[in-house]
Amino acid sequence: MKKFKFNNLGFTLVELLVAMSVIAIISSVVIFNARPGERNLALQRSAQNVLQAINQAANNALGGKRHDATNQSPTISQGGYGVHFEDGASVLTIFADCNQNQTLDISGTAPSCIEAPTEGPYPEEFEALPLENFIEINRIEFTGTGSPITPLDVVFIPPDGDILMNPAPPPGSDEAMIEIINTVEGDTIQIYINKAGATRVVIP
Repeated sequence: MKKFKFNNLGFTLVELLVAMSVIAIISSVVIFNARPGERNLALQRSAQNVLQAINQAANNALGGKRHDATNQSPTISQGGYGVHFEDGASVLTIFADCNQNQTLDISGTAPSCIEAPTEGPYPEEFEALPLENFIEINRIEFTGTGSPITPLDVVFIPPDGDILMNPAPPPGSDEAMIEIINTVEGDTIQIYINKAGATRVVIP
């Protein structure tokens, strides 16, 4: 009677450990390379958030959007709507310029938005749009000046959507630049808005 010899087709402990080590190294390389890509996408999404905030403020002003920070007797902002930008901020604030001073007022005693011009400041914040994690405003300036400014309020005035900037652009400059930065990688994107409301995005 013939005897059959079977080979051991399993893996040794050493082989398993080597295979697991190779898999761990490959996985760590893939994850390490994926993280910068994810943060780069977060930077691009945050640039879109800036554009969205600008467009929303313009649409609110043109559409006569009602506003009331205390949810009582909503009124229309005679001063239009604006966006508040500030160095180091990770949140964009859309506000109703109730007292028509082209500046975001966080608090106040006026009973309504429509009464703010005569009764004093009114809480003007309409919506806060957060940027992505690790993304913040890095620099604000008017083109051609090379001098940083902060904060900057860009306000759209009804009924035609005319733009006022506070502070106002100096002579020879009609465009503001808002630069956002990935605080981990250091990558930046610049968003430009001019006095006609046109926007553009530049990746340095």
